[in-house]
Amino acid sequence: MIAVEIKLSDWLYNAILANELLTINRDYFRLRKPLERRIYELARKHCGDGQNFKISLSKLHKKIGTTAPIRKLRAQLRQLKEINHLPDYRLSLDADIVTFTNRKARTIEGNGSLPLLAPETFEKARRAAPGWDIYYLESEWRKWIAGKEKPKNPDATFIAFCRKKYKRERKPSRNSSRKHQEP
Repeated sequence: MIAVEIKLSDWLYNAILANELLTINRDYFRLRKPLERRIYELARKHCGDGQNFKISLSKLHKKIGTTAPIRKLRAQLRQLKEINHLPDYRLSLDADIVTFTNRKARTIEGNGSLPLLAPETFEKARRAAPGWDIYYLESEWRKWIAGKEKPKNPDATFIAFCRKKYKRERKPSRNSSRKHQEP
């Protein structure tokens, strides 16, 4: 094969030229439920890189395009809030107002605001703590770091935190290692 020709739709071509495309986090493709994906898409579009975005439950219901009753959507959003695994965003629901908060734009009381962590940092952290929810680890790290002096290199500090947490949780206790040694 010498060449390949691809025909793009006019709207996509124009969006590329105008630099009006949003990137999607790789973890978006790990979301299993269509509702989770649609919620992420809306959060990404409206919140973007900003601090947060608020929307009424009824308006969100229309934007999602679901035929399910609002009470079912409310229950699904509460469940999604508890699981807390949307990439880049945290969801909260209060009095039928849904708030999407950018995880990277958070500030920490008593520690000013920590700089955003680089996307490469999250990839390195995934390798340092395989199988762990990286956003859970980030929230734990931010809680831990809040009471300390601001780190000189937050990215390296976060990766080290992930590595230590992973090693600590994987380390077998002395009693369990003896059981494996005895016949």
